[in-house]
Amino acid sequence: MRNWSFLTWTRPKVAVIQDALSGQIWETTSASSSRRLLRRGDGAQSLSPSCRNFPRAHRNKENSVSNRQIAKLTAPLLFSFSRCLSRQVASSQRAGSNNTLLREEFWSKPLGSEQVDEIEFTRVKGRQLRKEDPGWQEVKSIGSICTVLQKWRWTEETEKILASMNLKLTTYLVYEVLKRQRDADVAFSFFEWAKTQPGYKHHTAVYTRMVMIAGASKKYEAVQLLVNEMEAEGCERNLAFYNALVEFFSQAQMLSEALRTVDTIKASGWEPTFFTYKCIIHSALKLGNLRIGAQMFMEMMQSGFMPDNTTINMLIDAFAKTGQLRRAYNVFREMVDRGCSPDVYTYTIVIRSLGQRGHPNSALKMFRDMVAAGVRPTSFTYHSLIHAFGKQGKVDEAVKLVNEMVAKGYQPEIVTYNILIDAYGKAGDWDGAMELFERAKGMADAVTYNSIMDRAVKKGDVRAASKLFEQMGAKGCIANRVTYGILVRGLTKAGKVDEACKLYEEMKRLDLTPDATIYNNLIDCLGKRRNVDSTLKLFQEMKDQGVRPDMCTYNTLVNRLCKAGQIQTASKIAEEMAEAGCIPGRVTYNCLINSLGKARKIDVACKLFLEMQRKGVKPDVVTYTCLIDGFFTAEKVDSALYMFQEMKKIGCQPNVVTYNVLIDHLVRQDRLPAALNFWQEMKEKGLTPDEITETILGRIPSRNGRSGSQQNENGSEEGDS
Repeated sequence: MRNWSFLTWTRPKVAVIQDALSGQIWETTSASSSRRLLRRGDGAQSLSPSCRNFPRAHRNKENSVSNRQIAKLTAPLLFSFSRCLSRQVASSQRAGSNNTLLREEFWSKPLGSEQVDEIEFTRVKGRQLRKEDPGWQEVKSIGSICTVLQKWRWTEETEKILASMNLKLTTYLVYEVLKRQRDADVAFSFFEWAKTQPGYKHHTAVYTRMVMIAGASKKYEAVQLLVNEMEAEGCERNLAFYNALVEFFSQAQMLSEALRTVDTIKASGWEPTFFTYKCIIHSALKLGNLRIGAQMFMEMMQSGFMPDNTTINMLIDAFAKTGQLRRAYNVFREMVDRGCSPDVYTYTIVIRSLGQRGHPNSALKMFRDMVAAGVRPTSFTYHSLIHAFGKQGKVDEAVKLVNEMVAKGYQPEIVTYNILIDAYGKAGDWDGAMELFERAKGMADAVTYNSIMDRAVKKGDVRAASKLFEQMGAKGCIANRVTYGILVRGLTKAGKVDEACKLYEEMKRLDLTPDATIYNNLIDCLGKRRNVDSTLKLFQEMKDQGVRPDMCTYNTLVNRLCKAGQIQTASKIAEEMAEAGCIPGRVTYNCLINSLGKARKIDVACKLFLEMQRKGVKPDVVTYTCLIDGFFTAEKVDSALYMFQEMKKIGCQPNVVTYNVLIDHLVRQDRLPAALNFWQEMKEKGLTPDEITETILGRIPSRNGRSGSQQNENGSEEGDS
């Protein structure tokens, strides 16, 4: 009796769905068919462009370097900025986006509605300003301007209304208005209008805010103009401005420019702030530059800043994903030793990574440490741990964890069933997988069907997989690319080419672009039928669909063409392969050399043999065996025997196939003593003759009517045969 106490669960309103094949985690609700990809635990949170009171930040900082010196220091930075900007502008234009609305995370204080509550702007430090208080009119004007801009956006009417308000612009007023604009175009229009007003001149804080707005809305050219205008106006640059540039470069994925800005900050007599380091680290890790990310992380701590949990989680995750588990764990221990408490996401990242790398027991220990530290695991944490054991087919441990999860008050989700079904399949318990599948049918999704179909195909039961596919459609569960890929693989493996091709056509009708694996299976299956035209047509369709052929595609195609006798076409495919960036390897060369040898084109085969060595591809036993067979076929016996000796000289040991080729050709040429000598040598090397060897030896004539193999087994007449 299986210990499945979790089967008493009720179906939750919100389900987290994990694709057992792709590993992606999705969230869906019972009230809606919409799904969104979860990023919990990956630390990839968006950076907030908010400056946190930029006008007041560092404005009393004493500059140890004059403005003229700073301008000289920033000249290389601005030159590099100009040089790299065109790349970002071109990228933005290719994207074709003209949406200037800023993302929600841009706001340090998002507004609750589209209408601005003017009372909100008259509250300072928790108290209501009175009309007679200093600054009341300025704060009141901020609310009035924001209301006008939100209602009218920027038109001629907007300018008339603002002119009629008799505003006295100040740096604080302009900054606060810009801070509250959700539309970058409106912000830029107000910025341009403000600088034309008498008695007002833009301050560094305003330029800083505009750089932030331009960067967040991907107006890269505008950032260049703002920097140039600020320089022309002789506006002082402070640390807040440089931090805004660091953030802009980080968001624009211009890491080298962001690092140069940090160097400028240091050369100007300032020290990078927590915000500076955080921007650089996040940018580097998102770009996959782990070396820079880790380097800036260490510099950040040496400067006395303790990274926040999001930054630490990102670094641990980056180390873990590149297989550097020890370094990931060292960062984790450093975090704990410095008094920073890991959160559930930190623990989950480590647990997930240990499980993915095949260390379920270590993952379980980390899980117990997390619970002991008072950190409550999430269902995602449990699923990561369950999947760690299920991945290795340790079903009993996985089921125990599921039961423990239920006892702790967590409701079951379809992802739980999916993980366990996959675990039973990996353990070879088909009955257990099917029983769970039958119980989960009420809430089964595409992932559930994919998992059970994949197991059916792997055990060679393509009929069961086809029935599941039909059930899936009958229940209204939409098949995806993975579903079709599994079934195509099963059908081609079973030699059911026509059915596999029908599925391929169905995918095209549903606008589901097949991936490289599906094309590879179909090309291989059609190639086995020697249907060259259909095979080449499918290969062309693959490229037309934008699916890039991989090494497996080219090798499969070359192999099937060679076996169909289309050596010239196969050679052209090999040339195209190299041009496409897929460098032909040993498998490709072996196919071509084997086919050329059988076609008695041994000279061309020898040229390929030399070419592969010249390009750094080392010949193996298959290569030499193909050449030996080719020399024999071309009736160049001495060359074949010489190649055999050369093969042994370089340390490439012949196998049973090599000896079979030698013995077979020597027997065909009536060189019986030499053939029996090679057979004896094969036995002395400890190689076990196979059925082909026995068949070859059975053709050796003898004076007493017995075969050559029988004579040698009896130890007689070996030398006289």
